[in-house]
Amino acid sequence: MLPKIFRWIGIGVWVVGSIAGIFYSKTIMNFENVQIQSTLFIWFMILLIGFIFISIGNSIEIKQNPLREEE
Repeated sequence: MLPKIFRWIGIGVWVVGSIAGIFYSKTIMNFENVQIQSTLFIWFMILLIGFIFISIGNSIEIKQNPLREEE
């Protein structure tokens, strides 16, 4: 149950961050390098946070259900 929660939080962060990044970049529309770089940095950090949540969920699931190789 816990790994699924972490995975869905990560996917939700990805979806919301992507939609917010698209709308935010459309509302700026001024092409100053500093503004674009900070926007891209924030957007990539949001995607990184989502990836971290998905990784935590996967690692918890691996610890709960270790794969046993048959000999």
